[in-house]
Amino acid sequence: MDGVNNLTTDSKLVGLGTDGASVMLGKKTGAVQRIREATGKPWLVGVHCSGHKLELAYKDMMKTNIPLYSMVNTFLLNLYYFYRNSNVNRSLLKDSFGVLGQKVVMPTRVGGTRWIGHLKMAIENYLKGYPAINQHLTQMKNPDASSARSIQGNKAVNLCKVVESKSAWLMVHFILDVLTVLVDVSQKFQLKTAVVSDILSEINMAVQNLQKLKTVYV
Repeated sequence: MDGVNNLTTDSKLVGLGTDGASVMLGKKTGAVQRIREATGKPWLVGVHCSGHKLELAYKDMMKTNIPLYSMVNTFLLNLYYFYRNSNVNRSLLKDSFGVLGQKVVMPTRVGGTRWIGHLKMAIENYLKGYPAINQHLTQMKNPDASSARSIQGNKAVNLCKVVESKSAWLMVHFILDVLTVLVDVSQKFQLKTAVVSDILSEINMAVQNLQKLKTVYV
């Protein structure tokens, strides 16, 4: 709260945006309430970040209504750690990229400050690297391979089940299509020049684009 001392009653502060955590927006001891008291501005407006609300709405909707979503999300996270935590796996995957004549695109982590943006990137990198990833995992689960009965081999078997699943493949593409729409809206939310009319227009356009996806996947 040291920085609040610079916010006098003469400052131009009229509101602040935060995430929706109670520590920020709590009515009695939240950060916004404390700033109201410290600055003598009881009318100070606390705004739950629109981009954050968008991400929470997306996550709640997908987890509640689409069981496959959790499986795909867990798969992408496990795939990332499978290569991140093993120098050998990373090296062999790079070899697979080389054999196929592809540019190396390593799996990236799901999650981060801008959560839906990180998830979109993780899916895009997975799809770009799919041929090499599929080749490497298939080699590792081969019964004749030395790694087949190892811990890494067992992990490769489990990852392959998702890689080879048609339903998971379709779900990955569905999630990417949805995220492409939502990430664009989120970026518009973050523009310093954004005004309410522009944001409402973007939301309406996003709803229309999401409705169109029904004709693709239904």
